[in-house]
Amino acid sequence: MNIRGARLKATAAASDLHRKLNLRSEIREGLRPIDVYKSIIDLDVPLLFRPLEGVLGVYLSSPEKGILISSSDALNPARQRYTAAHELGHLCMGHGNSVDDAHNINDQESLQRAETAPTDVPIFEAEAEMFASEFLMPKALIVSTCKKMGLNKAGIMNPKNVYQLALRLGTSYQATCYALRSNELVSFQALNRLTQFTPKQIKQECIDEGTSIEHPHSDVILLDKTDHGRQLLLKPGDHVIMSLPEHTSGGFQWTVPDISPLVHWLDDKRSGASPEGVFGSPVLRHLTFTGESKVDLLLTECRSWGDREYINQFGINVDFRGREEGLPRVAREAL
Repeated sequence: MNIRGARLKATAAASDLHRKLNLRSEIREGLRPIDVYKSIIDLDVPLLFRPLEGVLGVYLSSPEKGILISSSDALNPARQRYTAAHELGHLCMGHGNSVDDAHNINDQESLQRAETAPTDVPIFEAEAEMFASEFLMPKALIVSTCKKMGLNKAGIMNPKNVYQLALRLGTSYQATCYALRSNELVSFQALNRLTQFTPKQIKQECIDEGTSIEHPHSDVILLDKTDHGRQLLLKPGDHVIMSLPEHTSGGFQWTVPDISPLVHWLDDKRSGASPEGVFGSPVLRHLTFTGESKVDLLLTECRSWGDREYINQFGINVDFRGREEGLPRVAREAL
């Protein structure tokens, strides 16, 4: 089987699992990353996170099926999720035991080249890698998320927008770039241009000039009113910036809940929303926060007097807990 055939096989396997696990409605909604850990557990396959030297993931097909993922400090949550999806690919595609390092996982660049030239990538590793991409980033989820973000074809040519898309999908910037290409949403030329940028370069465009981020590995996600109801998988110290229209001329303002220590508010400011400066038009309220745990955040826009009836709500679920260790959290929470 050639690489193109492997991609077709992997895409079909990922789509079948989406259907089997009833994930298609979530995919169409475009408001949450696919929960790969819950998917593995729902298949009654043991999943464990342990420090592994030089290895990212292990799939055991016999004597009993099981998946082991590295909990190394060097592995960020997006890489852990992608590794789990890769090992899930071995399971779903009937492969034998596999011990995978960085050469086997998230090597989409080699697979893209292999579609037009000979390759020494083992076919079972190519299938697992393509399955991981298709399972976490199916075209329908990419398209529905882009629609929520208001991105058209031109919009996904912008590295900043792709970075923001990746944070919403719970995947790395690099893996997201290649998923856009494998789903034929961008050209090879656009892919080459996108992959010339790094998240470190891009995130500086997401914050105000002169503003610094405490940790160089922290991400910055920009949210607006279209993200109401979104679920996010982030890391401790990542910055969330919400920019919401606020009808101050009518006496309305967003209430900021005091839910510390779950949330650490970093900044709160306003800017004009209308370039024409029309009197009575809403301003934009920019609220920045970070955290280290899981939080359900609900803001309401209301007056500070009277019956405090609200005219708008904005709610998100943010999980700042980052890397997994030991039993996956979804399994511990079910105990």
